[in-house]
Amino acid sequence: MENLISQSSVWLREEDCLSGAIQDRTMAVLAKFHQFIKVNSGELEHITKVSSDEMQKIINACKTDIGNILNAYLRGNQHISLTTTETLVKKMGTKTVPVGLRLYKAREGENHYLFSEEEMFHIPFDKRDKIGNQRYSISGIPCLYLGSSSYVCREELGRVNFDMCNYCGYTNILPIEVFDLSLPSIISSLDDIKRVCIILACSLSAKRDALFKEEYILPQNIFQALILRHHYNHKVFCIKYISTHLLNGDADCFECNFSEKEISRYYNYVFPAAESQKKGYSAKLKSYFTKTKTVAMFREKLVSLDRLIAGGNDDAYLDSQFGLMDALLDEKMGLEPIRKEMTFLTL
Repeated sequence: MENLISQSSVWLREEDCLSGAIQDRTMAVLAKFHQFIKVNSGELEHITKVSSDEMQKIINACKTDIGNILNAYLRGNQHISLTTTETLVKKMGTKTVPVGLRLYKAREGENHYLFSEEEMFHIPFDKRDKIGNQRYSISGIPCLYLGSSSYVCREELGRVNFDMCNYCGYTNILPIEVFDLSLPSIISSLDDIKRVCIILACSLSAKRDALFKEEYILPQNIFQALILRHHYNHKVFCIKYISTHLLNGDADCFECNFSEKEISRYYNYVFPAAESQKKGYSAKLKSYFTKTKTVAMFREKLVSLDRLIAGGNDDAYLDSQFGLMDALLDEKMGLEPIRKEMTFLTL
């Protein structure tokens, strides 16, 4: 059976998933997944212990619900759209982000000065007017955006100037609930089938400069539904997903064969700060993390020139400047860098 992440990347780049009405594009990618399930039904029945008929019922139900969500929203009935989304994700559980996860934050540099520690957190509550819509966030709600590598962080910023880009490292000191919307490489349960349907429908490519991105309807509804779910328990939570830049073929600096090691560099995490504070930053969200001081490559070239060399890791990513940035931040977090440095003998 083919790697499902690799297959999904192929589907999402096909013409019927790239252009046309959002309802048609969504049904097109779900139809491709439906066919994948049919072709591999024998193997999947053995793995999941679930009949092919049950799998197909789940996919058909997801098609109906997602279609209703999109249609209701586009008719102006956002209430029905959101309540249907709540029902869709109601029985889907969360996982736990273990303590000590390596995460990174990037922000486009504006000059040859580094951003302060607070400026590398979420947009403050008193600057809500600067918060626009993103795939998994909505206008006016501050979010902390972190990635599993410095590379995926820069991709999400639209490939800003790498030397000027400011980075810092984050590691959580408390477990965090995560609603996992990252594609699995294989189907192992009936829950995976429903989750994959939702993920594919949330992963369609959007035009960066469009004022309204219909591709964001479902993921933003999920974002709101999860905020409502966590409203009364006041828990910090996040949404985890594989960068759509990878799935849609934009993240092409490094060849990706969709191995577990490679995919681990393309995870995004969104931590909402859905609070009614008038100014400043979420103290609750801050209490879950330790973070490094800000780092930028332009400064490292001035003060640590001896390190700006390939590390001899037999891994194009680790030997790149992104691999070096990850290593610099890992060290500042007190973690053992994955990148191995070359050693030089002196006479």
